[in-house]
Amino acid sequence: MKEVVKRISLDLSRKTNKRYFYGNRNEYNSRIFIIKLYDDGVPYVINKGVTACVNVLRADGKSWSYITDVTSDGCVYFVSTLWCFEAPGETQYTVTLIDSEMRITSSPFFIDVADDLAGPEHTNEVAENVTLFQQAMEYFASTKEMETERQENEKSRQSAENSRDAAEAQRFRNETDREYRENVRCQNEYERAAVTETMLEALDNLITLQGIYIDRGGLA
Repeated sequence: MKEVVKRISLDLSRKTNKRYFYGNRNEYNSRIFIIKLYDDGVPYVINKGVTACVNVLRADGKSWSYITDVTSDGCVYFVSTLWCFEAPGETQYTVTLIDSEMRITSSPFFIDVADDLAGPEHTNEVAENVTLFQQAMEYFASTKEMETERQENEKSRQSAENSRDAAEAQRFRNETDREYRENVRCQNEYERAAVTETMLEALDNLITLQGIYIDRGGLA
């Protein structure tokens, strides 16, 4: 049996008119949405490393987020599950993009879920598979959050390491400057001592000459 495929567009900046689709209660894997995102009417490019989630809010107030694939042409690919059709009424869908630096959510679209006239019977196998799928999605979402946190911690560590390296480089420059100033001071001290020694020698010579002059009767 072939799924119903819908190609739709959602905007990240504009408030759009409500866009409705219709389905029946207890459907599963029946509808595929290929969602192209825009930013104020301009096609939005989803970068590598971005996680795409489809958020579902049912008419009974329960909500769920599905981590989805991004196609090669930059569209969000979402397959509806049984959980999406378990509650009759207006079900709201949005797309959220997440990476380590930001989070942004699109305008919504809606599926009006009608009561299932064919009856609510489901085999235990289907129910069990749906439960296992939801548990797997929970685990995957948890793992994704842990990986995001790890990346943020690694980014903080690298920033701290860069700051430490910069501080160490500055300390080295300060130490080099201090050594240079100490060398200049020593050189100046050496030159001052040399001048002082020269002055003392000149004074000593002057005193010696004066003594000789006096001995020879220069004052007579």
